[in-house]
Amino acid sequence: MAPGKVNLDFHDIYTAGEFVSRLDNPLIHEKILGRMLGTTNRTGVRTRFLRRDAGYRTPKTPHTHPYWEELYLIEGDLVSIDAAGEPVHTAPGYASRAPGSMHGPVHWPSRELTGRTYRRRVDRHFSQHCQIR
Repeated sequence: MAPGKVNLDFHDIYTAGEFVSRLDNPLIHEKILGRMLGTTNRTGVRTRFLRRDAGYRTPKTPHTHPYWEELYLIEGDLVSIDAAGEPVHTAPGYASRAPGSMHGPVHWPSRELTGRTYRRRVDRHFSQHCQIR
C-alpha cells in the first residue's frame, strides 16, 4: 500500500468525514477521497466527490483540461449548454473526457453529487502500485 494511504472498506459517503465548502465558490462543496498526485510534475490520480447547490453555473465559455476526467453523476441533474442545445442529464450518469476535450458551460437546476476521478500521465509502474482510498 502506498505511504499515507488508509485501507478503507465500503462506507456511507455522508458520514465518513465532512464536505468542505470551496473558498472560491460557496455553492461548491468537495470531499477528497484519494490523492496520489506528484507535486513536481503533477502526475497521478485524484478522486473526489463534488456537491453543487442548485443554481450553480460554470463560466459561460467552454473549457478543457490537460488530463483525463471521469464523472459519475450520483444525485440530481445537470444541464450541458453546447452546440446541440441544452440536454438535461439526470442521475445516474457517466462521462469520460479525454485530455483537451472541449466541454461546458454547465448549470445545475437542482443540488447534485458527482464522483470524479482525474488522471494525469500515469505510467505503467505508477498504475500498478497506486491504490485509491
